[in-house]
Amino acid sequence: MKEFYVRHKDLSIAIVVGLIYLVVFLFVHAVLSKEDELLEVSVKDKQESSEDSQIHAIKINFVIDNGISTKSIRRSVFDNETLLGLLEDLRSEGTFTYKKISYTYGLALDHINGFKAPQGYKWAVYDNDEEITYQLKGVKLQDGHTYSI
Repeated sequence: MKEFYVRHKDLSIAIVVGLIYLVVFLFVHAVLSKEDELLEVSVKDKQESSEDSQIHAIKINFVIDNGISTKSIRRSVFDNETLLGLLEDLRSEGTFTYKKISYTYGLALDHINGFKAPQGYKWAVYDNDEEITYQLKGVKLQDGHTYSI
């Protein structure tokens, strides 16, 4: 067998080089075919997310009860807006004033329309009947909901 390699040294080198090319080709082919699969999934996910990302007009109620008076605001907004965004809009219009207080566990409000919560109390924020006081940043507005403070 050793004599065969010595006699056909050029042929042996050609076989080794051919095997290396074959291995490299199979590796590249495997990598590219996986990228095609990933691309197909990404396109499909993008199509599904674009269907879900349509923006719709919704109607919400916002109620402010400071213990002395109650103010109710009805609004048409878009379903991609957040409660915090609505509060910022109302504040910029001068309809509603508040101060934000950041905690490690969330964001709270105080000095609602000039009224500070008494010592040991806080202003509570509700989405219908669910308390969302420290979740203001993540609450997306939903059609027909009443948000109250």
